[in-house]
Amino acid sequence: MLLEDETRPQLHLGAGCAWGVIPDFEKDFEEKDFGEGSVAFYLDAGHLITTRHHPMRVVDEVREEIQSAPPSCPADVFVRLNERFIEIAEKRFAVFARWLDRLEDRVLGEQGELDKTGLGSVRREVARFHREFASLRVSYSRAINSRVPVHDNPVSARLPALLQAVEDFDRDATALAERARLLYEEIDTRIASATNRSLQTLTIISTLLLPPTFIVGAFGMNLPAIPWAADHGGFWWAFGLCFAVVGASWVALKRYGIL
Repeated sequence: MLLEDETRPQLHLGAGCAWGVIPDFEKDFEEKDFGEGSVAFYLDAGHLITTRHHPMRVVDEVREEIQSAPPSCPADVFVRLNERFIEIAEKRFAVFARWLDRLEDRVLGEQGELDKTGLGSVRREVARFHREFASLRVSYSRAINSRVPVHDNPVSARLPALLQAVEDFDRDATALAERARLLYEEIDTRIASATNRSLQTLTIISTLLLPPTFIVGAFGMNLPAIPWAADHGGFWWAFGLCFAVVGASWVALKRYGIL
């Protein structure tokens, strides 16, 4: 597992050891986050080995912490890796919650262009956190229910507290995802409603202009026996007819409740 390209969070317990994959944040050498990542690990009573294919934020930050304050055992470092990931997620959740609050006020107040909210990127990141916390929750639950004796494994005693923290933040991620989904549906509904109103307006205008267009096209034919062809006021008679037809169409639309 240390050498493979496994990214799914998981935890396996053995006699006196544990191994698996935990989530992290990929970054570059300028400390800029690039999104989700993963770290494979193995630990026993005296060693903790981690492998990763790219620079990772949580691992580097915890490594700097333990250089100044060495831990008592590798299991404490494993717990700290999980805690640091949860701390970063907590800060991100607070940012998402404030952003969703502002967007909700904007949507309910019908302010600005609702089709340029950037909600898609937030939903994608919240969904990623939800997937990772859900995978951690399942992995830690299975590890707690495994048949490995607690005294034979260095992380067994610490798993219940980690599982509780993961479950709490999984619920927070689920709540944020639900809020984002409801806002997305509300925005989609309002955009569709505005589009329908615009289409209705264009349809009414087209309906009112169709009869005059037909009349103008009929009088524009260069054929004999066209009414008012020899009348000096023929143009104005045709013009008035167009207005009369438009007025009659307007009255008909109002009568049938279309307008």
